[in-house]
This record gives sequence, structure tokens and C-alpha cells, in this order.
Amino acid sequence: MLTLKNFELQVNDAVVHRGRAYYEKQAVTDLEEAEKDCWYARVKGSESYMVEVRLVKKNNIESYSCDCPFEGGICKHVVAALFYMKDAFKHAHTAGNPEETAALKAAADKAGDVSEGRKYTELCRKIIKGYTNGGFIDRNSANSLAKELGTLTGESRFLIDNRELREAFIVLQAMIPEVIKVFSHCDDSGGNIGDVIFQAIELIKVIAKTEGIDAGLQEDIFNFIRSSVSRNVYFDYGDFGYEMVDLYQSLALKLGKEQTYLKYVEEQIDSVSPDEDPYRKKYFLVRKIVFLKAIGRTEEARLLSQQHLDFADVRKEEVNSLIDRKEYSEAKRLLFEGIEIAKQKRFPGIVTEWEKGLLRIAELENDVNRIRYYAKRFAFDIGFDQHYYHQWKNTFNAAEWKIEIENYIEEVTKKVESQYQEDKGSAWYFPESMLLELLAPVFIEEHYPDWMLTLLRSETDLKVVLKYHKYLVEQYPLELLAIYLPALERFAEVSGGRGHFQALAAHMKTIMDAIPEGKQAIIALAKELSRKYPRRPALAEELKAIIQMEEPGQHNIG
Repeated sequence: MLTLKNFELQVNDAVVHRGRAYYEKQAVTDLEEAEKDCWYARVKGSESYMVEVRLVKKNNIESYSCDCPFEGGICKHVVAALFYMKDAFKHAHTAGNPEETAALKAAADKAGDVSEGRKYTELCRKIIKGYTNGGFIDRNSANSLAKELGTLTGESRFLIDNRELREAFIVLQAMIPEVIKVFSHCDDSGGNIGDVIFQAIELIKVIAKTEGIDAGLQEDIFNFIRSSVSRNVYFDYGDFGYEMVDLYQSLALKLGKEQTYLKYVEEQIDSVSPDEDPYRKKYFLVRKIVFLKAIGRTEEARLLSQQHLDFADVRKEEVNSLIDRKEYSEAKRLLFEGIEIAKQKRFPGIVTEWEKGLLRIAELENDVNRIRYYAKRFAFDIGFDQHYYHQWKNTFNAAEWKIEIENYIEEVTKKVESQYQEDKGSAWYFPESMLLELLAPVFIEEHYPDWMLTLLRSETDLKVVLKYHKYLVEQYPLELLAIYLPALERFAEVSGGRGHFQALAAHMKTIMDAIPEGKQAIIALAKELSRKYPRRPALAEELKAIIQMEEPGQHNIG
């Protein structure tokens, strides 16, 4: 049985934590004994809730209830009321000793002011310890641990929503340093512990950016972030430190702490030795350049950029600055230079990034030929990109575009056919399949279903045919059916296991619904497959539902 003396030891820690927070924020009011051993209290939350507690012998809790919508057993409002009752009864017992009563009150006040952060720290440690076995937290335990720690971020989110910003920050400030320690003895390959920290950092950002936030709280957040990002652990196990640096910079600007932040960034740059991964150095160089510009020291920023253009991120920042100042010629020079460097280092991704910078400038300068060149490239660079396709298309009028796109189709067709002739004898593909993959997006964009149908006639892969179903079924139902029948048969031939047979029957049903005039042909195929594979009883069972769709009196040809 729960008792006022030790109820917090028998209730879920997260609920106890939330209830205690309500109690300490003086959310419990109007405690009264309505009848013998039946107590009522009002608890203020998102609304005002009524809690009822029945006691036996003044200590044992016989029953409790709350009119809040929580359905998971004992709620935080009941726990808050129990803490209030426990404290009230204790004070009542010592009321005859004024010195003892005053001491208790002073201790309670001090605990509320000083130890709230410590309380959350101890709670985190207790939660983490519960999932640690032999000094290690395995993957399954890490996932469960993350879920329980999520109750703390959830509590912080609730406090933020109720504009109890300092209380929310106290939770997060206590939580993050304890959770970050876990990585040294934890298998977080699922990324769940990392997600908890990222969520906590995001919540601190929300608090810091809340309109009307107390300046003292902003200062506390600034100091917490400054302390955190000075520790390597925040960078060694993930990008947590980098996430915090963004907030550090914005708070430095708001609070007039420019020199503090700048000194930190310079220390980070200097701390990276030549044999270390240069990413961290590049990152902080860019941060310094951006910050120098933000505080008006633009010439220093420019000189620093010029000294480190061999770093792609620094070059990118300088190019963006030149574009902002409309110094397009110099920006293009840096981009072309960057392309040559990236090619020499065999960094194709960086080459593409610089070329997209050239496209951006071409748009600003209305350089149509360069827009066409790069937009066409990027439209088909990796798969199909609709954005760049339309950017390319929009540089032509309707008549010009028809000639342009049909020339492109012809160009691709000749290239594939020529390659196929070279590979003949060793080719693993059919030219029609290759052309379909390359040109189908164009046929869809330009509404050329007949061209798509021509290529699809040679396709026997059911999944590929289904991929283009919606573009052809209304205009060419019977032609599409003629493609489906051999594709369905091949799907049955290469299938194995009931899951595949169920998929086959489902596809048959879909096709019959979409092409009603093909119903009998599908049923006939189902019958033929059942006869053809007598040793596949699972196939016959799944196709039985299709065969039974045949209407009485109808017979299939063949």
C-alpha cells in the first residue's frame, strides 16, 4: 500500500519528478479534509484539477483520484498533492516547537532554491545506472534508456509551453552533461541517445530565442554553452558541439560578449594540429569569418578568407560574400579556380557544388546560354531533377522547346544504341530498358505516353510496368494489358514463397480493377499458372481468389 511516508519510492520516477516540480512551484492549493480521512486539493496545471485522496490512519493511502484526462494510473497532480499533504502534516506535528518549524521552513526554502538542478542530476544518474550492466550499456538497453530520458525532454517541453523557461533550462542543464558521459560506455549504434541530446539542445535554443526571455536566464544559458563547447567530448561523439556553437554565437551578439566568443573560436582554430582532420579547423575558420562580418570587422574577414581559400567552406563563404556585393566576376574566378582544384583532388561533389554556384550567378546575370548548359547537366546528373529540368525548359519558348527536347531524346537514343552495339555479346541490358529508365521522366513531363508505350512493349519486369501504369492506363488500356500478361507470367516463374504469390494475386486484382476489359484474360492466366505449377500449392491457393472472380456462364478462350 502507498503511504505518505514513502509513496515516491513506489511511483514511476518520471511521474514523481513532475509531481514534485508542481509541488515546489506551489501549484497545490486549497487542501481541505471534506470528511474524515478524505482530503481534497486543487492543483494548477494547464487547467485547474481536483485531486481526492483517502487515507487510513493518517498515513496509509487507501485511494486517490484526479479529474485530469491522464489514464496511466497515478498522475503528477496526485503526486503533487501527496507531497503537499506530507509536508503539511509534518509541519502540523512540529507546530508546538517554533524553532523546529522555522528550521524546517528554512531548509525547505534552501532546497527549493539550491538543489533543484542537483535533483535532476541525481535523477539522470539513477536512470542511467538502471540500464548499466557491468559498466556498459548495450544497444537494447540504450534504446530503452533513451525512451526514459525522453520523459525529461518531454517535461522541459511542457515547461516551455507554459513559459516556465528557467525551470525548463534547469532540467536540460542538469541532463545534458550526464547523458553525454554515457557515450564512453554505451552502444548507441541506433542513434537514440544522440537524438535525446540533440532534442535537449534544440529545446535550449527554443528557450534562448523566446521573446521576452529574462536577461539573467540568457546569461546563464550563455555560460552553460560556453562551458560545454570547451569540452572535447561534445565534438568527439557527434555534432553536439557544433550545434551548440551556433547558439553560442547568437547569444554572444545579443549579450555583447563578442570578445569572449571570438577568443573561444581562435583557441579552437589554434588547437587543431596539422596531422588532425582539418574539418574542425575549417568549421571554426568559417565561424570566425562570419562573426567578424557580423560585428563589422569586414576587412579582417576578407583578409582571413583570402588566406584560407584552399578550404572549400572558406571559399564558399567568400563566394557568397562576393555575390551579395554583386562582384560576380571575382566570384566566378574563385569558382572556376575551385573547380580546377577539386578536379585535381578528385572531389566530384565539390566540382558540382562550384558549378551550381556558377549557375546561380548565371541566373543573376541572366546569362541564358550558361543557364541552359548547367541546368541541363543537373537535370540528368544523378537520376532526374525536376527543378533543374524546368529551369532548362523555361529558357525556351514553346516552339524552340519542342525542337530542343526532341533533339535531346534523339541524342540519348543514339548514344544508348551505339553503346549497345559496342557491348553486344556482353551486354547485360536491353537498349529499350535503358532508354526507358533515361527518358521516361521526359516523356512524363512532356506528355508523350505513346513514346513511353513503345519502349515499354519490350519490358517483362512487372515492377517496371507497374511504375508507369498511371501514365498509360486511361489512354492505352488494352495495349498495357498486352504488356502485363507476359510480365505477370514471368513474375510467377521467378517467384518463390507465399509472400510472392500473394503479391502476384494482389497485382492481378489491381490490374483487373484498372482494366475491366482484361478481367477474363487475367483469370485465364491464373488458371494456366495453376495448371502449369501443380507442385506449388501455395500459388494455387492464392490464385484461387482470382479464378473465383469469373462470373457464372462465362468461359475463357483457351
